[in-house]
Amino acid sequence: MGSKSCVTPGERYHYWEVLEPNVEIRLYVRNYGYSSKIAYSLCRCRCGTERKVNNYALKQGVSKSCGCRISEYGANKAFKYTYNDKVYTLQELSYLSDISYPTLYRRLVTIGMDVKDAVEQPLSRRGRSAQTTDN
Repeated sequence: MGSKSCVTPGERYHYWEVLEPNVEIRLYVRNYGYSSKIAYSLCRCRCGTERKVNNYALKQGVSKSCGCRISEYGANKAFKYTYNDKVYTLQELSYLSDISYPTLYRRLVTIGMDVKDAVEQPLSRRGRSAQTTDN
């Protein structure tokens, strides 16, 4: 059971790099007298922040960074995109095209697709185009 949360120095989990494994072990007491040990490792985020992180959170991907990624993600909300000669935010484009925000974000920011292609490309799961026209 203890090997599940075992981490070794130098391992990378998303933005975290393990510096020292198991620097702190806390005893967590639950109701009815049951208890469990929670191991924390000293980790460094890509931005340079050092913090003790729960080993389980590292291994399962619950903790991916120190929080520096939030500013990266939030900054993209302010970007403006031109579509059909009008300027839209990412959220407005998502509403307009009936494509979920994460999917549109992935297409525009991560993959770097053209705005027109990202909005008009059919959704593979639903099997229909993003914009429907009633004629």
